[in-house]
Amino acid sequence: MTALNLDSYSKHVWSENLPFWFITLARFGSLCLMVAGLFYWADLLGARGESGLIRGNWEQQSLRVILACSFLIAAVGLWLLTFWGVVVWGVTAIVEIAAIIRWDGFAIHPLPSVLLQIAGLLIMLLACLLVYYRASKKKHE
Repeated sequence: MTALNLDSYSKHVWSENLPFWFITLARFGSLCLMVAGLFYWADLLGARGESGLIRGNWEQQSLRVILACSFLIAAVGLWLLTFWGVVVWGVTAIVEIAAIIRWDGFAIHPLPSVLLQIAGLLIMLLACLLVYYRASKKKHE
């Protein structure tokens, strides 16, 4: 079994050459994901009244636990500026949006939650593309 290795050019783009604004953006996104994960845990523990483990059917309850964990895992990955952090965030955002669409009352504020997830992912995607474009432009010079 072979591990996923980055080629030499990818190491050049994503290593120490990341601009300060990109690192700041990723860390801000990480803090937002940490807050989202902590809100899910507060909901599970019943900090706002009824526990998230009581509301809904077993699918909703288990999905709340999965989202509470995966938001925190994605936050750590983004803070460390890893590829898997962005992937976990993307999968978590898609799962959360699908759950909000599937079940009424899954989220307390569904529209802002969906819009913030989509906006955050689009901003991070555009930032990654910009960093990659600038690095490839320097390579060809």
